[in-house]
Amino acid sequence: GNLRPGGTNTFVEAGADELTTCVPMHGTYTIGTGGAASFNTFNAAKNALYFCGISGPVTFAIKSGTYIESLGFTAPVVGASSINTITWRSAANDSSAVIWKSAAGLAPLLSLSEVDHMAFRHLTLDRSNGQGSTLVTVVNAGAPVCIGLLFRNIRFVGNAAGTASNDLVRCSTGDALAATTFANCSFELGNHGLN
Repeated sequence: GNLRPGGTNTFVEAGADELTTCVPMHGTYTIGTGGAASFNTFNAAKNALYFCGISGPVTFAIKSGTYIESLGFTAPVVGASSINTITWRSAANDSSAVIWKSAAGLAPLLSLSEVDHMAFRHLTLDRSNGQGSTLVTVVNAGAPVCIGLLFRNIRFVGNAAGTASNDLVRCSTGDALAATTFANCSFELGNHGLN
């Protein structure tokens, strides 16, 4: 289920009739190439979240491999709550099985602004390719603010050639940092793990 090119709110399903509407998401979906993956990319999954909203907890189980793309959230997902959470995790529950690298350029690998109740588990976020420095930004600039963000068993790998502003995770305010929980994470390279 990838969104049709050109920004229209319709989906194209390979080998199936085209869908012009969707029901709110709930349950487990897979991300990866080949086989029975629900989505080929993180951004295709994000687009479905925004297009459909959610009606229950949603988990994106990411197939083992290396993924090169940046992902940004700039608004709340309809239906997300402390019960209806959104989780992005390695299907193998092993942080070494999914390596998420940044695309070329200086944009953060993951940017979170005004999004709530989202968790990232058992992943390696890697910026060691020499492009930029910051892996994750959490921005709370006014209301609504991010709440209920979780990073668990994440390996953050920075750029060894970074500058003094080489933060692996950058939170815009104390509120942004307070809204984010880090558990069993490792921070490698970079000048600061959290800033």
